[in-house]
Amino acid sequence: SGEPDTVPEVGDLRCPDGIDPKLPIGSDGSRTVSADALLEPDPSRVLVDVRAPTRYRGDEEPLDPIGGHIPGSINIPNLDADGRPPAAPVLDGLVRHDGEVVASCGSGVSACLLLLRLAEAGRDDAKLYPGSYSEWLALGHPHATGDS
Repeated sequence: SGEPDTVPEVGDLRCPDGIDPKLPIGSDGSRTVSADALLEPDPSRVLVDVRAPTRYRGDEEPLDPIGGHIPGSINIPNLDADGRPPAAPVLDGLVRHDGEVVASCGSGVSACLLLLRLAEAGRDDAKLYPGSYSEWLALGHPHATGDS
């Protein structure tokens, strides 16, 4: 019948003040960044790409037509080669960053894990670029390859 066999239990998730969890992501305009906004230079912003280094560098790309990353982004993978999340000092550096922190990935889904980790570490104002690399390419914006 398509109905689930079990109903999930209500959890204890608490959203930050001013965030309505019932709104579609980005509909309030406060927690997302658009491609157009990323095209505007902002030296205080750090754009973090959480994909595997091989995808970030453009060595392999299983989903998008062109491998690489958004120019100016840095690569902090969700998991390292041993399957471990980013080390505490890496997250601490993002938490202490004075400017805007924006997370991206291939499609906007995996980047949410970084946002969760940052919120748990004390920085709940980081933003998501929901279109991520796939949208960036589809819009015809330039891409970069290699480690920078």
